[in-house]
Amino acid sequence: VEATRNLADDQTDNTVFVFNTYEIGPEVSITVPKILLPFRGCKKTKNANAFTVFTTNYNLQNRPEFRRAILKFSAGWGWKLNRFVEMRYYLAEINFVDVSLTDAFRQSLINIGDPGLIDSYEDHLIPSGRISFIYNDQKFGKSKNFSFLRFDIETAGNLMYGIDKARNTNPNSEGKFELLGIRYAQYIKPEADLRYYHYLNKTTTMVYRINGGIGIPYTNSEVLPFEESFYGGGPNDLRAFRTRKLGPGGFDEGDKVEQTGEIKINANLEYRFDIFKSFKGAAFIDAGNIWLSSKEDSKPNAHFEASRFLDEIAIGTGLGIRLDFQFFIIRFDGGIKVKDPGRPKGNRWVLDETKFRKVNFNIGIGYPF
Repeated sequence: VEATRNLADDQTDNTVFVFNTYEIGPEVSITVPKILLPFRGCKKTKNANAFTVFTTNYNLQNRPEFRRAILKFSAGWGWKLNRFVEMRYYLAEINFVDVSLTDAFRQSLINIGDPGLIDSYEDHLIPSGRISFIYNDQKFGKSKNFSFLRFDIETAGNLMYGIDKARNTNPNSEGKFELLGIRYAQYIKPEADLRYYHYLNKTTTMVYRINGGIGIPYTNSEVLPFEESFYGGGPNDLRAFRTRKLGPGGFDEGDKVEQTGEIKINANLEYRFDIFKSFKGAAFIDAGNIWLSSKEDSKPNAHFEASRFLDEIAIGTGLGIRLDFQFFIIRFDGGIKVKDPGRPKGNRWVLDETKFRKVNFNIGIGYPF
């Protein structure tokens, strides 16, 4: 739940905090300790650590300006290659996305005049596949240093596009192919997440993290779907910035829309320490941003450019308290901006301007990473 202003209403009183936004996402997953193949049932394998995973989830995002419902089904196989390495191959992942906008918000998008932005708030279908590589040398029950690496590469729409081309299917009025009357997305998206957990002693730990990725839409898509785009800010990202309110790049459109991009670079450093029994503390520094992959006249300085991207890295810092009940963790983090790339160049270091009312508070379940 969140208290937020209406993006489509400039007259909203920002001093009144009402929980007018919520998101809920139940998920059910079934893991079968065998390889299951269509029409063949269980297949024996020499690898005793092979398994099949079926997952379905429903995500509902409700804001004053729009309602987005996402229904996802996925099926895949996994293999424990050794003690620390796991591979997963998701042959089929299907996302059905239904979006309903208020008239005022739809008109606001039209006034902004960004076709890609409008497209991200339309109904769409995402038929995709994904390969995941996971390395984790953690020894459970032992406070020893360990590393975690996850690398994913996802592709969407290629099989459907090939079938439509082979069948000479007629595209819609915009020249795009559809499935069940909904245009499907087509893109490739590699993403990586690397972490290192350093135990200084029994009560303190340093955690280092760097992650990022790039999404490339093509053929049947001009932009990445909203759900597959990268964003900055929020309780698991740059905690000094509100969710989807950072970037892209050095561009700042205020509170008009949620910001997303096709490129992301993010790094975190967190010092964790015990306070008293179930009370834990943390001090952190977050840095990163998102960018567009290509230049857009309507969004100056929003695209990635090697000569200036370092100057567009946002930085935040803060403190946190965690209630660690072992089986359940409630996290409270307060972050303040150190560097804001949305401000004019030469005036982006803002720590000396910080006041208590500018602290961005986050509530989360579990550790951020």
